Formats: sequence, structure tokens, C-alpha cells
Amino acid sequence: MFAGGASTTSPLFRIIDLMRGTLILDEADFAASDAEVDIIKILNCGYMAGFPVLRTVKDGEKFEVVALEVFGPKVIATRRRYADKALESRMLTHEMRGGQPRPDIPIVLPREFHAQALASRNRLLRYRLTHWQPEVEVDLSGLDRSIEPRLNQVTLALLTVVRDEDLREDIRAFIREYNRQLVVDRSMTLEAQVLEALVCLHEEAQERDRAAEPLISLKDLAERVTQNLAAEAREDEELPRVTAKKTGYILREKLRLRTEKRSGRFHVVWDEGRIAALKVRYGLEVDAGT
Repeated sequence: MFAGGASTTSPLFRIIDLMRGTLILDEADFAASDAEVDIIKILNCGYMAGFPVLRTVKDGEKFEVVALEVFGPKVIATRRRYADKALESRMLTHEMRGGQPRPDIPIVLPREFHAQALASRNRLLRYRLTHWQPEVEVDLSGLDRSIEPRLNQVTLALLTVVRDEDLREDIRAFIREYNRQLVVDRSMTLEAQVLEALVCLHEEAQERDRAAEPLISLKDLAERVTQNLAAEAREDEELPRVTAKKTGYILREKLRLRTEKRSGRFHVVWDEGRIAALKVRYGLEVDAGT
């Protein structure tokens, strides 16, 4: 199923529900609008079976609720990443570097290309119908503990149906590199700076007195983050303003760590298990599974 960015979302819901095939969506860059919201619903709900999009359809004087199944593979071409991080985590992204095409690829595709493409699609459809399996049990032996759970979830299905071992290894290599890039991108965020400063302050407090419970105030944490940012910044670079209030927000909303008030000051509640997982997630520590 081919569609372009000029398509409205209503027919997309319905054609996926009708055909249950692979959606190829080109020019899928939508402005901040209702269309983008609906496209994100299609992509998020279509990630797993059993999460249809509900719509109401007028039937005479009544409105009937219709469940549209949008589950299925999708190939999407965009100029930029989606702002919705939950959506991005459901995708395997391959960035096209641009540049000049190979000499054997014509700038204007001839008619023979489209004829051959149609023939290839027909052969692939024939193959799909010949080897159709209503239910395929996912092979969990391909689980890679060194990559994130969401990526494992995406790739296990691919590895289950691929029989060629060289291709399976290519998929694993791509996913490992993709996972590494996700961690690198995450390590450059302000959340990573806050986490790194928190870990350093905790280690310093333990070195001073291992018997006492380290108490790290939001004020001290904000000051350490500011110092670290200043040390790494260029002379002409404008630094973000990091306050105790902003640090508390990042801890609670982004890192999911608790804070509590003691002796008139807000402190971080140290959660060893949670922080160990965050260190792996933000690239501060290599996962034991790698």
C-alpha cells in the first residue's frame, strides 16, 4: 500500500484495516496539526496486534463505533525524526546520507524499472501466499541483553522469520550500532548531566564517610551540573540555566527518582537499582550483558 504525505489520515486507517498489508508512507513529515496526531496514533497503535483505532461512523440517525485494525509493518520516509520519543523507540531508523547516486542508477527512472518493480512485488506476494503461516512463534533465543528491550521486541520478530545466517548477523550488527547511537544521543542530554553529577556527588560523599547515608541536596546537585556544563562549554556558548527547581523536575519526571524534604532542604532519595539501570541507559556504565 503506497501513500504520500498529502494523504489524509481517514483513508489510511481504513486501507490498513482492509488490506492488512505493508504500508509505505512517503513524505511523512506533517506539521504540528491534527494530521500528525492521527498519524502518530496509527503508528503507535499499529505497533502491536490488538490495539485498534476506534472511530465513529454515522449510520442513518445513529453513530456506530468501528474498530479499525492498524497493526502491520510500515516503511516510512521522512526528512526529520518525530518529536514523539515513544514513537521513535518503535522504529528502526536508517539515515540516508545523500550525495550523488551510483552511475548505473538513472536520474529519471525508465518504464522498465516500474515494470520490473511490479513484477518483483507480484513475486513477493506469491511467495507470501505460498509460505503463509497464520501464527509464528517468536524465537526468544535471539534475545540480546546488551540492547534495549524495545529494540529487542522489534528485532526478535525479524530474526525469527529470517533463515539466512549472514542476513541475521547483518541485522544484529545494525541493531547493536543503532542501540549504541541511541545511548550516545541520550548521553548528551541535560538528564544525563544531572545523572552523572548525582552519581559523582554520591561517590564523593561515600568516600568521606562510608558509614553515613549520603544526603545530596537539589541545590548542591544543580551547582555541580552548572560547573560541569561550564567546564565542557566553549567560550562563546550560552549555557542553560540549571536551578534546584529544574533539577528536581528532571529527577522526578525524566529520571523517575524521588526527592524528599529533610531539615528544610530537598534531597535526592537514592535508589540503587533504578540508578544502576539509568547508568546503562545514559551511557555512564557499560551493561554487564555486553
